[in-house]
Amino acid sequence: MANSITRQAIKDEVARRGWEFQLATADATFFRVTNTSGRSLLGKGSRIGSDGNGIQIAIDKYQTYSFLEKLGYKLPAFTLSDDIGTANEFMQQHTLIAVKPADAEQSKGVTVGVNDESGLKAAIDTALTYSTSGRVVLQQQLSGKLYRLLVVGDTLFAAAYRRAAFVTGDGMHTIRELIALKNQHPLRGDGNTPLKYISIDKAEAYIGSDAMEAVLGDGIEKELLAIASVSLGGEAEDVTEQVAQSTAELAIKITKDLGLSICGIDIICDDIGEAFPEAYLPILELNSMPGFKLHLFPTAGGRARDPAPAILDVVFKH
Repeated sequence: MANSITRQAIKDEVARRGWEFQLATADATFFRVTNTSGRSLLGKGSRIGSDGNGIQIAIDKYQTYSFLEKLGYKLPAFTLSDDIGTANEFMQQHTLIAVKPADAEQSKGVTVGVNDESGLKAAIDTALTYSTSGRVVLQQQLSGKLYRLLVVGDTLFAAAYRRAAFVTGDGMHTIRELIALKNQHPLRGDGNTPLKYISIDKAEAYIGSDAMEAVLGDGIEKELLAIASVSLGGEAEDVTEQVAQSTAELAIKITKDLGLSICGIDIICDDIGEAFPEAYLPILELNSMPGFKLHLFPTAGGRARDPAPAILDVVFKH
């Protein structure tokens, strides 16, 4: 189902403009927005109106990478996992890889840090459980920070640094206790909440049982999961003002090349303020229906930004 926090932001902005908002399907996945001149568009999540084939390209990671490569961008190495033999060969060539479903979102089914055959087999099996197409993509693993760039129309509207779930020490509590305390935050929950609970079991599997009982010094941070996803208890920091101009222009160009009016672009680099080498694009994925949580609730720092007004301006500009 479409993200209802994102949908609610759209609905609120529609109401402020005196326009009409209606659910268009019984399961509330699709909705209809009608402006005062009577123009009506269907929407799903943050995607209002149709952006054609670019949507289908953005949905499929392999198609995304192939499309960008055809445009002349240099990407991290990637391939489809046709069989375990070719997959293993790819892993041997690149030492450390990420394995992901071709067509899943919110980091579902993604395994990072894969570097041996047993781990590769398990990662492919995990990815297949989340892939509706039965296709799995292998990608050379990147190092650095994970950023989401949100393009709306001709503008880089927002950028967020996506942090994996973490705790900050106080010199008194163990990591296990700090997770429990952090999970008490009113924005965290299992359902339609801006932040998700941090899984103690997953954190323990990642950092180890002994580490869970360690007391962190005051102000010391500890990362709890390998994947930086809000859906897994991670948080976001707004870094819109820090993005290098050339990177902003690149994100806008990619969105235009796809024929999209809105696009979320996930990249990994050391510093979003530094320009990439010429034509290089350290991309993880594109999202033609990006959620708003990262930008509405930058709980790790920075200014909250509501994309709903900008999106409605763009899709109803004609």
